[in-house]
Parts: sequence; C-alpha cells; structure tokens
Amino acid sequence: MTRFIVANRLSGGGERKAKREGGDRAEKLLAAHADIRLDNKPESEQARRVYSVEAPHADMARMAGELGDDVLVEPEHLRRPAVARPPIVDRVIRAQGVEPLHPGVGAAFEITLRSGNQSVAGAKGLLVLNSLTGRVPGTRQEAVSDAGGKLLFNYDPTQFTPSMIVVEPASSYWSALQVMPRNGSTIEMLGLPKTGPLGWWHHLVGISESSFKRGQGIRIGIADTGLGPNPYVKHVKALGAVVDGKVDPTPKATLDQEGHGTHVAGIIGAIPADGSGDYEGIAAGADIGALRVFGPDGTATQGDIALGVDLLSAEFDADLVNLSLGGPEPSAIERDALMAALELGTLCMASAGNSNGAPVYYPAAYPEAAGVNALGLYGMSPAGTLSAACMPSQPVYFGPGGLFAANFDAVGYEVGCAAPGVGIISTVPARPEVAAPYAEMSGTSMACPAATAALATFLAADTYYTGLPRGPERVARAAQVLAATLRNIGIPNFLAGAGLVTGRAAPTQPGS
Repeated sequence: MTRFIVANRLSGGGERKAKREGGDRAEKLLAAHADIRLDNKPESEQARRVYSVEAPHADMARMAGELGDDVLVEPEHLRRPAVARPPIVDRVIRAQGVEPLHPGVGAAFEITLRSGNQSVAGAKGLLVLNSLTGRVPGTRQEAVSDAGGKLLFNYDPTQFTPSMIVVEPASSYWSALQVMPRNGSTIEMLGLPKTGPLGWWHHLVGISESSFKRGQGIRIGIADTGLGPNPYVKHVKALGAVVDGKVDPTPKATLDQEGHGTHVAGIIGAIPADGSGDYEGIAAGADIGALRVFGPDGTATQGDIALGVDLLSAEFDADLVNLSLGGPEPSAIERDALMAALELGTLCMASAGNSNGAPVYYPAAYPEAAGVNALGLYGMSPAGTLSAACMPSQPVYFGPGGLFAANFDAVGYEVGCAAPGVGIISTVPARPEVAAPYAEMSGTSMACPAATAALATFLAADTYYTGLPRGPERVARAAQVLAATLRNIGIPNFLAGAGLVTGRAAPTQPGS
C-alpha cells in the first residue's frame, strides 16, 4: 500500500466551483477502492478539496484515469524546512541514516559549555562517533546540556571513537563545531552580537537606516513551522495551521513547533525594543501573516503546502508568500497552488534548498516561483561555528568583497536570485529564562525571507504596482521590479541566479 494525495485543480481559468465539483465527485470512487485517511471537506465551494489515501499503485493509476483532468493524483511527497547543515555534518548524517546504530555503553564522554563564568544550559549537542572496525558507517548520539552546562554521552569504546561534536544553543550564543573533541574539555560559547537594529544582511540588501515602516502597504504570508511566542513578532497575524489536510484557524494553532518559522518571521518583520541591540526585520512595516503547515514530526505533505498557499493567497490576500521549505520531488498539486495564487495576484518566493550542490528543490524549481539561494559574507561568522563551516572551498562560489554562495546551496538555473542566508541572527520562541530570544541560523530558509522582505520594500515604493488590482498583471509587475533590483555579484547564475536582491532603483514605467 502506498500513500497518495488527491486534490482538484484550481488554476487554469474557469470557475473554481466547477473545478471543486471534480474533487467532490472523487469521494465516492476513492471510498470504494482506497482507504481515505484524511479529507479536508472545505465548506467554501471555491476551496480545494484534498484527500490523503492509501491504495496499491495499480488501483490509483486506474482511478486517476477515471477522475478526469481536473483531479490530480500523486504519491505523497514530504517537505521540510530549509535550514542548513554544513556539508561536513550533512555527509556524516546521510551516511549514518535517519536511524543510526545504538552507540552502546561502556565509556562516558563529557563536554562542558560555558560563556565566561556562566554555564550554558539547554543547548543541543550532537556527538559523531566513528567506527573503529570499519564495518559500519559510525553512529551519533544527542544530548541537551544541563543546568551546569554539561553534555553527557555514553558509547561503546570497543566499537566507536568520538570524531566531532556539534552544539546548537537554544538562543543567545553562536553554535559550535569541533573536530576530534577531547573528553572532559570545555567549549567556550561566544555570545551573539547585539549591534542592531541593523545587521550586515540589512546593509547587503541596501538598507542603511532603521525604520519600522519599510514595506508598509504590502501583505506578506509565511507558510512555515509556526510563530512565537516572541514579543518582537507579536504584531504578526497568527493565521492558524494546515496540518494533515485539516485547517485550524485559531491563533493558538500557529504556535511554533521548533523555532524555524519564528526565525523567518523575524527576518521579515521583527520590531525589537528600543536600545536592545537586537535586529529588526527588513520589512517590519508590512502586514504579515503566519500559517503553520508543519506537524510535530517536522514534515508537511504537498497537500498541506497547497492548502497553505491557497489560504494565504485567497483569504489573507498576500502579495508575497514566503516558502522556506522544499523537497526533491515535483508535485502537480503544489504547482497548481502556485499557479492559482499567481492568478489571484500572489507571487511565491521559495528557498532553493540546502542540497549541497544537488538540484534545486521544489517548489523553488517551478517556473511560477522565485527561487532564492543563500549568500554569506567573509568574516561575519566566528571561526568554529556552524555558520563559518558554510563557507565554500571552490573559487567559483566567491564574488568580490568577500561575498560567497554558501556551500550548502542548491545548483541549477532555476535559481532566480540570491540573498543573505549564512549566520543570520533573528527571533526564536521565548522561554521562561529568555523573554525575547534571538538565535543564529543558516540556510536558504533565511535567504528566502531576506529576499521576500527586500522585495516588499521596493514594491511598497512602486506606485504602479500598488495601483494595480490583484491579478496576474500585478504578479508580472512584482517580478519586473524584482528583476530590476538584482545586482550581478560575479557568482555564476546556477548559484546566484540573476544576482543579489538589493537597492537598485526599480523601474518607474511598465515595461521599462
């Protein structure tokens, strides 16, 4: 039995109600020949109906022929947030698999995390263990630092030896990466800078002055892991959740599952306290709405993404939708949602994916999306951090002035543009001990909101765009403005697209 997603089209002209009728007619056939796990059954006749079913491939192939052109049938594809692991870490985890071998027992390995005289509690530690026999690809073990800042691991010393440790604090500190760590040693954790409200990523996209009005009049939707709590993004509208085909519009359903969505929202629109030294959003004046599309396991199906894009474009009336997520398989259902959003006047910006030189992920690879790769700036991430490990070794990745395409970036001519995405410091969910925390993250997930927010600031100032009614012409103008703001940075198109999203003047006349 294979799991499939079934949904009616919405794009392509004609009445959405008529297209929805095809989705409704599918119920009887699916109920007779498949196990319907989920069915969203939307009340609105204009909304997409999505089923999650289990059936043999042969049965679904036959039913797909009977359901007609307005109903799409495809295997379930999972999407994940596009936060990066440097290749040095990613290669190890890929080799060891999702479920690594049990490390065994027999030896304890202890690391202490400190910052000056202060213990660093609550940090995630990942200890990579090499195989001594060579018969297995090694393994790994995770731990969380206790109140004294101690990370404690256990392993079988006859089978494994520690080779690398990765530390990711909950907030306030840079991450750490050490090769061949010593048992009993102390890692000095570096505090994140508080030199806001502007960081190097603001300056790179052409922002030189603090303002909470940038992007005013533009509406941005975010489909991600959720939002907050964090007082610096409390003005962002909590639109609920779309998980497993079910829509929950209550604000509490938006609550962030793991921090990624709050980080994305902060890059776009954080409004920090005066004098805090924290970093503001690039388009803090925009009208921003956040929708959770990921479940507790950190994945979303293409059906959830499609429904999320539908909601943000049709109900929230977003001008731009930020999709810091992706996967390697294309989906006609997901693409139909982007096409339907375009027809309503919504441009989707998507992270190209942290595929370490592999092809661009979907949805960024669809022609209807603007795919965004990540840039770093030499010297902005301290040595020994995960962000510093994102600097490439190949000369082709470098541009002038210390700019570089991150070594985790996807590669392909589907990349439309590039934006800052290495060592970006932004909001994460609050904890009892930290009311308004910030954390460092890297990924095309961070570059995408930087590009989305920068574009919003240009669109807000473009009177031709703001004067257009919602529809395809409005999206075409947004794409024209985006193209006009890109600056060639000397990095090949298959890595940086047409260039960096920055402050070049947008066209003043249609077609210019």
